[in-house]
Amino acid sequence: MSRANNASGGSVTADSSFTKLVHNICNQQAQNPEDVLAASRHLVDGLSVPFISRYRRDSIGALTPQNLFDLSHRLDKFVLMIKSRDAKLKKLTEDGKITDRLKRSFMDCLTIDEIDELWAPFKEKHTTNSAKAQSIAGTTDLAEYMLSGSAMT
Repeated sequence: MSRANNASGGSVTADSSFTKLVHNICNQQAQNPEDVLAASRHLVDGLSVPFISRYRRDSIGALTPQNLFDLSHRLDKFVLMIKSRDAKLKKLTEDGKITDRLKRSFMDCLTIDEIDELWAPFKEKHTTNSAKAQSIAGTTDLAEYMLSGSAMT
C-alpha cells in the first residue's frame, strides 16, 4: 500500500493528525520524536524497513527494525483511517449534515474505531429482503388482518 498521499490528495505528513500520531507513538514507545518523524518520512517516501535500518541509521537514531515494522504497520492503518475519514466527511457534506463541530471531531480522530463511532448515527439503515418484499407485495396488511383474529368468510 502506498503511503505517499492521503485520500484528499495531500501529503500525509502535512496532516495535523499525522503529527498527533507521531507524538502518540513516541509516548508509547519512549522514542525520540525526531527519530520517529524521520523514519516516518522514509516510510512515506517508499523506502523499505530493511533499507532504512541498514542505510538510514544516522537519521533514525535508536529505532530498531522491530520499531520500524511497528511504525510501518501503524502508518498503513493511519492511511486507511484518513481515507475512511475523508470518504465519510464527503458523504456528510453531500447530504448537508456536516457542521463545523462534527468536522473538527472527525479531524481529531486517530483511529478507525473513533471514526466509526462518530459515523454510526449517520450510517444508512439496511432493510432485510423480507421487509422489502412485504412492502412491495403489500402483504403486511394481510398478515395483520389474519393475526387480528377476524374471521374470513
